Amino acid sequence: MTPITELFNTENIKIVEQSSYDETLSMLLDILKNSEKIKDFEKFKSAIYEREEIISTGIGLGLAIPHARRDFISDFAVSAVIINKGIDWKSIDDKPVKMAVMVASPANSHKEYLNLLSRIVLMWKNTGKRKRIIAAQTSEEILDALKDI
Repeated sequence: MTPITELFNTENIKIVEQSSYDETLSMLLDILKNSEKIKDFEKFKSAIYEREEIISTGIGLGLAIPHARRDFISDFAVSAVIINKGIDWKSIDDKPVKMAVMVASPANSHKEYLNLLSRIVLMWKNTGKRKRIIAAQTSEEILDALKDI
């Protein structure tokens, strides 16, 4: 499995002061729009919105992980947005989301897919890391916080 730090770079992490749910989903999708790993972006976009309609991907503690695993995705691709003021994501704990991580995964990667989602959650559950990421002013600072995972 690819280390989580190799999936993120300064181009796929964005920090914004405030946003809305729709704007954040759009930002996450825009970051991945030209990814060579997603062979059909419109289908990926539809898959993300379909997943969000089933149940919110706001998993609690201020984290949302919109995700899709499909056969038109050749390898893992991620994007992240930090929202300083937090947004309503209809999370299971009703708390505002401060970080949203979008995950695109190949269809045949069930074990790796679950592993990546769990590593993101475990990273976020670490109070020190979460505070460091939320306090970051640049994507470089976020990358530094991720290096310890």
